[in-house]
Amino acid sequence: MSQTHPVAAPPAWDAIEAQAQGLRQCRPEDCFLDRMLTGALRSARDDGNPIRGNQFAAASREVATHLLHTMAPEEQVRACAWFVQAKDTPTVTRAQRAAFVAHGGLTPEYVEKTFGLASAEFVQPLIDAMNELHKRTHFKEETILAEDEAIRWLAAEIFNAIENLLETADECRSEIIRELREHIDQQLLERLIGDAIDDLDILSGHTQVEGQEATEIEVTEISAANIRFQVEGTVYVTLQWGSGSDFRNGEGALMSEEFPFSAKVVTSTADPSKFEEVVDLKVDTESWYV
Repeated sequence: MSQTHPVAAPPAWDAIEAQAQGLRQCRPEDCFLDRMLTGALRSARDDGNPIRGNQFAAASREVATHLLHTMAPEEQVRACAWFVQAKDTPTVTRAQRAAFVAHGGLTPEYVEKTFGLASAEFVQPLIDAMNELHKRTHFKEETILAEDEAIRWLAAEIFNAIENLLETADECRSEIIRELREHIDQQLLERLIGDAIDDLDILSGHTQVEGQEATEIEVTEISAANIRFQVEGTVYVTLQWGSGSDFRNGEGALMSEEFPFSAKVVTSTADPSKFEEVVDLKVDTESWYV
């Protein structure tokens, strides 16, 4: 990590505390992360402690390690098609875990070609920051860190690197939705048309699905093998009462209606445009009975 900084002063402690709070909000259920961040920053701001920077480095290195291990479990990383065992370690590397956090089982080549996200942009800054933390953790007399500005630079660099990785993960998920939206719409329409939806069928003698609109799509998981989406939307239908002869005799009736629906859609990381299934498809027809 370069120790040459482009601006005159590091961020203020209030800004660094705000970064830490942002990390907490990303994983509100992670009590261990909260405790580690709190302890790290208390150590860093204890100006009566002559090795406060080194203690901060040790704690914040564990923060980064904890995030990588919980968000990228070893068995999931190993299961990715892109995984290659590194020669210098029997386990998975930090860079491989960081790549999994960002894009799961999608190959780096697919992510860069399709979304323009190069791994060097979100993996290397974190590795550089963690290497610097490692140096400060195993300190000697010449690596003792007690100066306030230097500690603030160190804090900003590790938090910036973590934020960059998490923001890339969010960007990757947004790009996946943009890239696959038409495919998702088509899969949902085929399912709505092709399958008997009990909640719709009981509304009339014949229910015809005319179309659907996915109003909200969220990537809920990118594992080694699959991408899972949660979809909310509206299905448009024509309700028909009476047979063809009834209509010829002026006795049938038609009505256009729309209802909200939700569904889970699963696709493959090997070929994201190849959808494997639509599950838990539910149409909410409660408004019909009000």
